Amino acid sequence: MTIEEVANAYSIDSRDLMKYLRINVSPKTRIEDLRSFGITNSMVKEAAEALFIDKYKTSYGNNIVVNAEQKLENESGNGLEKVLKEDVIATFALMVLGVIYFFKLRRKEIRYFTLGISMIYLGFIRGGCICVAGSLQQLALFAVGAIKGNYLYWSLLFILPVLFSIVFGRIFCGYACPIGAWQQFLSWLGTKLPKFSIPTNLDKILKNLKYFLALSIPVIAWYTKSPVFQRIEPFSYLFSLNWTLYGIVSVAVVSIASVFISRPFCRYICPYGAVLAIFSRFSIYKIKSNDSCKNCKICDRVCETDAITKGAVSQMECIRCRKCIDSCKFHALK
Repeated sequence: MTIEEVANAYSIDSRDLMKYLRINVSPKTRIEDLRSFGITNSMVKEAAEALFIDKYKTSYGNNIVVNAEQKLENESGNGLEKVLKEDVIATFALMVLGVIYFFKLRRKEIRYFTLGISMIYLGFIRGGCICVAGSLQQLALFAVGAIKGNYLYWSLLFILPVLFSIVFGRIFCGYACPIGAWQQFLSWLGTKLPKFSIPTNLDKILKNLKYFLALSIPVIAWYTKSPVFQRIEPFSYLFSLNWTLYGIVSVAVVSIASVFISRPFCRYICPYGAVLAIFSRFSIYKIKSNDSCKNCKICDRVCETDAITKGAVSQMECIRCRKCIDSCKFHALK
């Protein structure tokens, strides 16, 4: 079902519906495709009902029955809510596999599998789940509805990685995030190419950028009442195959950078990663070095996010890839 069809079902203007949802897309856009904006079927229905009531309450008073609701639910039965439910299940399963890999099986094939499924399924098939900019914007724009219990699957999709971060650290970033997977595979493809090392002081400054974005995105979205950052984030163009000029240039820049710098978007820009990093700092499980550490700095060099300095692991930046633990000849990290 498209935005235009929803508007017709409720006898409202599609332009008013898009304005209410704070998006600027074609009226022919399907409801399912609004997921990249973090907008669920429930949000569309709620907006349409509000516009319908507002349009006709002058003529009919407040006792208005919305007859279009059943039609919308029937035509959207296999729509966005079902998609989001499947996304929640897939994300949860990939994070569980990540935990199993980290603590039990320790076979690299498992990590390749989780990242591959994440990139293909949550990325290209599902259009990029979870949207790292859109999720924070929608948190600001639709927080009241979420608190009231609406948007269950969207809320779960946002909260599950947070819960895993509180217990295990940033498992989502290391195993289930399609954005991280894309960068990781590009890094593996460029294994034999020289890697560019960011100077330590500059690296620390750049890493703070994602925390600034995590704070500013919901504030700006709430103030402007518009998901402006959705048009900036490059992976929304990549996974939706939306090849505008900006999309091509931004994806190319991030992709080329990922070949020479490990996970640059994750380390310096990702606002959702910043949210998980804050919770990961207080995670129950932490990677720590013991007295066996010889300061050989092997773990420093193999770390995918430069989260280690002389054996000391930054829990906020660590994505639990296990490379430091597996590479340590003295078993100093656990």
